[in-house]
Amino acid sequence: GDHRVVGLHRTEYRGQGAGSFLLAHMMRLAQTAYSATHIEISCFNTNTSGLLLYMHRGFTPFAMESRTDHQGHPIALIHMRKPII
Repeated sequence: GDHRVVGLHRTEYRGQGAGSFLLAHMMRLAQTAYSATHIEISCFNTNTSGLLLYMHRGFTPFAMESRTDHQGHPIALIHMRKPII
């Protein structure tokens, strides 16, 4: 299917509502412009604020991948999904 990628990963912008704003806009756009039936988001396990934001917005995990960070340490990439109603 058709996928769009949006990234907000700069820590100095966290906690200011940008993620919530972008997420709401992305969901409206996906539904109106693309007739999407669901949204999928991926987030690293070290991004606690992102994971909590997605959880509070109704996203649920459906898969996880093993990755490595910039120092070569193991890290998990968690894939989440939410239906668009």
